[in-house]
Amino acid sequence: MSPLPYTYEFASATKRIDSHNAYTRELRRDIRAARRAERRLTRSLPGLTVAETRILERIGTRLSVSKGTTIARSGEVGQEAFVLAKGGLEVRRGSLRLATLHPGALAGETSILNHTLRNADVVVTEAAEVVVLTPAELRSAIELIPSLGIQAAARVA
Repeated sequence: MSPLPYTYEFASATKRIDSHNAYTRELRRDIRAARRAERRLTRSLPGLTVAETRILERIGTRLSVSKGTTIARSGEVGQEAFVLAKGGLEVRRGSLRLATLHPGALAGETSILNHTLRNADVVVTEAAEVVVLTPAELRSAIELIPSLGIQAAARVA
C-alpha cells in the first residue's frame, strides 16, 4: 500500500507531494526562505538592533522625502520627531549649518520634549527615508529603545 499524497500550498502554487518527509522538507525550505526575505527587508538602523528597528517602524510611520525638503522649520510648534532611516539631513539655523545627520539619528525631538518652539530647520540633503513619530510615539520609542533615549537626553539636557 502506497502512502497517501500530501498537498502543500506554497505562496506561488499548490504542489502534490508523495511522502511526509518530502512534505516537511519543502515546508522547512519555504519557512527558511520566508525568514531570509524578512531579514533582508528589515535591516537595522545604525545604533539600533534589528528588534529595535522593528519596534520603531511599528510605532512610527515610514516616509520618503525628496532632496531639498524642509521637514522641520524654526519657530514652529514641534508636532513630530524624525529618525533618519536612509539618506541625509542637515540641521540649520539661518545660513549656519549646525549638524549633519546620518542614518539612525534623531531630529526634531527637542521642541517636543522641552515643550518649546523649534529652534532650527531640518533640511533633507539627499533623498531620504525617515520614521515620523508623534509626541506620544516619541515617548514610547524613548522608553522602549534605550539608544534613542540617550540621544534625546543628550540634546535636551
